[in-house]
Parts: sequence; structure tokens; C-alpha cells
Amino acid sequence: MVELMKRVFHSSQLAGALALAAVCPGRVCQAQDSLFVSDYNNNVVDQFTSAGTLVNTYSVSQPTGVTVGPDGSLYAATATAGGDLGSAIYTFNTTSGAQTGVFSSHISDHNQNNPAGMAFGPNGSLYVADETYGGVLVYNHSGTAATPLTSASLLTPTSVAFNSTGTLYIADGANIVSYLNGNYSIINPPAAYANPHDVGVGLNGNLYVLDISGSAGGLYELNPATGMSQELVNYATSLFNPNDLAIGPDGKIFVSGVDGNTGDGEILNYGEDGSSGGAALNLGLNAYPTYMDVVPEPAPFALLSLAGVGAILLGIRRRKSAERGRPAGAD
Repeated sequence: MVELMKRVFHSSQLAGALALAAVCPGRVCQAQDSLFVSDYNNNVVDQFTSAGTLVNTYSVSQPTGVTVGPDGSLYAATATAGGDLGSAIYTFNTTSGAQTGVFSSHISDHNQNNPAGMAFGPNGSLYVADETYGGVLVYNHSGTAATPLTSASLLTPTSVAFNSTGTLYIADGANIVSYLNGNYSIINPPAAYANPHDVGVGLNGNLYVLDISGSAGGLYELNPATGMSQELVNYATSLFNPNDLAIGPDGKIFVSGVDGNTGDGEILNYGEDGSSGGAALNLGLNAYPTYMDVVPEPAPFALLSLAGVGAILLGIRRRKSAERGRPAGAD
């Protein structure tokens, strides 16, 4: 998946445009998205480019949920950290691969027992599905626990995702639950899913649901406004055993799992309509990919910062020029 990032600059942003053009000829930047994959069996989180090139490896004991925060750090959860921590969520530097801290743990929050799917909300807090607790844990930017989300509608949440307007969607038990402003609602048709393990939000605003049940296993598209659900990919009669899904910035859908024929861990990819998105990423015989996340490389954002700095410097220069031309004593 190669994302083309286009930025249009006015003449007042010339300095910024020049800084950008020096790195991205033609003002078009090409950046590889990063795919983070928890490999439970090998005790690592692997970072790949969308083309399948291994970029970095992070050491995490039996990792589960993964996501990248607003600070650019990798957040990786484990339910079996061992020692005095119990379960934990660690942070890592995505440049060096080094662990930078313990964001939260069972010691700091006794509600945390089995952290699974994670997502940052529009308020900057981290929302964590914890199926043992039976709710969604919430942490502020420093890792301090806030009031968790609990409801009779929530049983064993495994995944969370936000849409562009701030609605939280939770894969839970046999349902997909929406949450906004204190209100919970089951939005899928009755008996539509057997075991929806993960939910993601597509570019079209619809939800993508991965059901990992053997009898009803499949990738589904769910319209949150109408509650209509349709199956895009069927795994019930397939030798592929799905585990998790992630949706890239370009809308491509990644599904992790294990090939029942070879025993290899694999990542499959699809278009928004369920059509094949390209070759599978093979992780090897012992790999057991569980949770995933796809994020853009930070480079385009750094370039935008350069552009902004250029515009600011140009603005300062113009202001000083105007001051030099101003008559003495003028306000």
C-alpha cells in the first residue's frame, strides 16, 4: 500500500513549499504505511512496510493489542507480563525499537486483566477492550485510569474502533456495540454474528467485522446507520483460520490468521468490497499473528511541519519588512 500525499501551497507558503519540494520532487510524497503485528508465539511485535518488508521487532511477552499513539510511540499489550505487573501495556520507540516505559498494568489498575484491542480516542485517551473485565478501560495520556465503560450490553469486548465523528464501536460477545455520549446500542441484526472478534471503520464510514467462529467465520461489512450486514469473505469452508483485522489509511483491509494447510502465520489483504488486495504476507511456521494496526509513516507529517515552519519564517520576514517601511512614530 503506497499512499500518495499531495499538499498544495499558496505563494505565501513558498518557503515551506521549497522545503517540501527538496525532499519530495513534484510536491508528491510517497510513504509506506507501517503494519504492526503481534506474534503471540514468538513473543514479539513485528513492524512491516505494507509491501511486507520487516522494519523493526519489539520484544513483548505474548503480545495482544497494539496501536500507535499520538506521540508516535508503539503501545503493546500483554496479559501475561509476569513478575509483579500481571498484565501490562508497554510503550516503545518506533525508531530504535527500545521499550520506553510501562504505560499501565494490573498493579496500577486492578481492572486490567486481559487487555486486547486498543484505540486512541479523539480526546487523546487510550481505550482498551478487556474481555476478562467485561468492559472498556480508559487511560489518559499519562496512563492514569479514568472511569471505564461498562454496560449490560458489554460482555467480553475484544476490539474497539472510532469513526471520524467520535463514535466508539466495540466488538463484544456476539454483537457490535456503539457508544457515544453515554449511550450504548447494539447495531447489528440479531444472530448476524457468532464471534465477532474485531471491528474496524472503513473510508466509506461502514464497519468491517471479522467473525472468527468456525461455522460463521467471515469478513462482513456492516452499515452502522441501517444495521444491514453483508458477508464479503467466507472462511467457514476455508483452510484459513482468521484472528484479527486492521484497516489501512487507504481503506485496504488486512486479516491475520493461520493457514490450516501449512500451519504458517499469514496476513491476507482485501479491498473494501472484499476483493483480493494482493499477495499474502507469510510470517512462518511458528508465527501466530493476533492483533494488528496499520498507521502512516511519520515522514509526511514531519514534512508538513517543515512546510509550516517555512510559512512562519516567511510571515516573520514580511512583518519585519513592513515595520522597516513604517513611518517613525506610527502605531
